[in-house]
Formats: sequence, structure tokens, C-alpha cells
Amino acid sequence: MLGKFLDQLASAVRICGAGDDHVAILQTVDVADYPWCKEAILVEVRHGMGALRWKVEGVTDSYCGLRAHKQLLLNGTPILQADLPPYETSEGLLAVGYGIEHADCSQLRDISAAMNAPYEGIGRAAQTLKPLLGLLENGFYLLADCDLFPTDGNEHFFWNTPNLMTANLVSGGACTEDYFYVSGIPAFLYPTQGTDRFDAERVEHYRNLTRKRERFPRAVAYFGGSLLSVLLDGHHKATACALDGVDVPCLVIMPCGGVSYERNASKQMIPDRALFGEITLGKPYFSSKQLSSMALEFQETAPQEPVVFETCNLIQREWAAEYVESSRNYPSVADFADGVALGWPQITREHLDEWFSSASDDNVRKLKYAIVYLWCHDRDWAFDVALRCAKAKLAPTLTERAFLTLCNYKNNADVEQVFIDHFVEDTDRNSALNKIAVGYWAD
Repeated sequence: MLGKFLDQLASAVRICGAGDDHVAILQTVDVADYPWCKEAILVEVRHGMGALRWKVEGVTDSYCGLRAHKQLLLNGTPILQADLPPYETSEGLLAVGYGIEHADCSQLRDISAAMNAPYEGIGRAAQTLKPLLGLLENGFYLLADCDLFPTDGNEHFFWNTPNLMTANLVSGGACTEDYFYVSGIPAFLYPTQGTDRFDAERVEHYRNLTRKRERFPRAVAYFGGSLLSVLLDGHHKATACALDGVDVPCLVIMPCGGVSYERNASKQMIPDRALFGEITLGKPYFSSKQLSSMALEFQETAPQEPVVFETCNLIQREWAAEYVESSRNYPSVADFADGVALGWPQITREHLDEWFSSASDDNVRKLKYAIVYLWCHDRDWAFDVALRCAKAKLAPTLTERAFLTLCNYKNNADVEQVFIDHFVEDTDRNSALNKIAVGYWAD
């Protein structure tokens, strides 16, 4: 009995004791080479509580070898579940966990009000998030300010993802047709809050703020690897962004996932950089001694813990069409990989003229992604490109993307004329394009 009491007491101290002394804010990071990241800061958790961590068990699979059964835990409560193959290029299975509201995390509650204030830069944000960062395990982390898509990567509105284990490319990265592999970028969101917590008035409050992009209050997520980010705080912010068709400004906690090596003058392999998803940091951020120490830690075999997948009914809401269909404004995993491979956001007028020159599959693919990207970053330009695509009708899939985008520009004479012209040409009133065009005038 005494031992059990001491264990419970120690657990309570770990959970309640996370504070400023546990987290050291080190320095801002140059992210100029990573266009998906606006700014980032390096932090070190020195006396972490380990209340926010992965639970991992290796399981032998007769088809692909050793699989990893994983649960992301917060105060012992699984908030995400994953069944991952040993190959990073293969998709794994993801499932929701219990609602984060069941994890009884006072640190999340404590930072909530501060995170609802206008954003004032990565340094101030890191200070605000110290109580939450103190819940992590010891180690180095990046806190990155990124714009994420409010979809789960399977082309679902992020808060409408399946409850049960479902194959999802975000768990294993993406490979383009040209075999360009894309991973290590926090791009898509996975929910952790039950839909019974949905508050329409709260969503409308944030929709009124989406026009002030630079100071829009940030959501908070934990990078789960590959292209996955687990939303810890900000489900209503992400919903507001989804309804307005914009990306979600989000602070993403990115753990160090390993080190890379280089060959020195003596032809010895020595650790040279720490890996935070796609971002790699060497000197001057880390000394040779620190990198060697980190390399040794990653070489140690992590303890295995039995993982029993739970059936959690996190998503229990029948979402209206405007929520379900909001995912159309965002790229699929394949589209996103294409965009990264093409070097977005470097879209130029010359690029567009070249892509409009022929209806090749490659040009159609590039134009589809250009509309999606520009819709989130430059709506006037997005309008011009979508209107041009709608008139050119190079391919049905591109025309559909253009029509969906143009539907957002109400009471516009040019858009109305495009749809009227289409009604004359397309006599099939049940065609997908006709249904989109009719919807333009719907309330």
C-alpha cells in the first residue's frame, strides 16, 4: 500500500510540477531554407515531466516485419494511436484517442487564455508555452511557427476524421511520380478534442479574426513525424480557418528525432547535425560534444511498453456540408508533395504561362496546386489563375478545382459569366461542374 501511495504521489508531482525551471529557451533558428516555416526557436527540456510522450511497442508482422504500435499519451491518456510499418515510405494506420479533455491537463488550461491573445512573435510564444513544454521528456525541441492545413491528409475536414484505424499517407510521408520523397514537414492536422466540445459561437469569433493573419492567435500542435501534427489546442481556430479556406497559423512542437553523420578527415563517421523533421541544425546551435551525446542517446534501445489500442468515439458529430466540403480548398497529400518538389512558393507569371501552354498531365497538376496555394496566400492572384483555368478548360479535374475556387468570389460579374457560359455548353444538369456552378447562387 505504501509503495502504491508513493507512486501516485510521484506521478502527481510530475504532472503538477512542470514550470519555468524545466525549460530553457536557447535561441532563434534561421529557417530561411524552409519556406513552410515562418520562424522557430530552439528550447531544451532539462527536467521534463514526461507527461506528454510516445508509448511504443515493437510488434512482428508476417508481411512487412517489425511494426511499431504507438500511442501519444498526455497524463497517461492516449490522444492519438498509430500502427506504423518499418518503412518510412509506406503509409501506416492512424486512429483517434480519447478526448484531450479527459487527460486533465492543467497546463493546457493555464495557457489557453494567453494563446487566445494576438500573436506577438516566437519568443513571447515560447515563454507562454513553458508550462506545456515542461510536460515533455528531456531533450531538445524546436517550437516552429507554421501554417498547417485543417485536413487530416485523407481529404477529410480535420475534425471529421474516422474514429477507427485508417490508412493515412501523412503517417509515412509522400513520394511524387518522380520519386521525390517528402517528409518531416508538419502539414496536416489530427484532432484530439471530442466533437461534443464544438461551439459554433467560438468558431464565429475566430472567423472575425482570420483577416488579421500576422497576429491571428496561434493553435498549438505536436509534430508526430512524416507530415502529421497532432492538435493540442485550437480546434475552433482551425475550424474557423477551414470555413474561410485559409491555412491554420500554428505553433508546432518538433522533437529532435535523431542525428546525421559526416565523414571527418580521418574517414571516421561523426555526428554533425540534429534532425527536427526536415530542419537540421549543426554548429553553432550544437557543439560537437552535444551532438555526440545526442547520438549515443539515440543508439540506446528505447524501453518497450505494451500498447493496447483503444476504440475511442472522439468524432460523434454529423458535420454540415460546409465543414465536410471545406477540405476541397486544400491539397491532398499527393498535391502537397508535388508542391514541395516544385519548390513552392516560387510561383511566377512565367511559370503559369508555361503551364497553360499545353494540357499535359504535368501542367494540369501544377496548375491545380497553384490555385490551392495562391488561394491561401494571395487571393487576388488566385482569382486570376482560377478564372483563367475555368475558361481554358484544359482538363476536367482542373476545371473543377477552378470552379470550386471561383465559388468563393460572390457577386462577381466575371465569375457569373463563366458559370452562365458553362450552362450553355453543358446540358447535363447533374454533372459535377453544373452542380458546383448552381451552388454559386445558393445561400
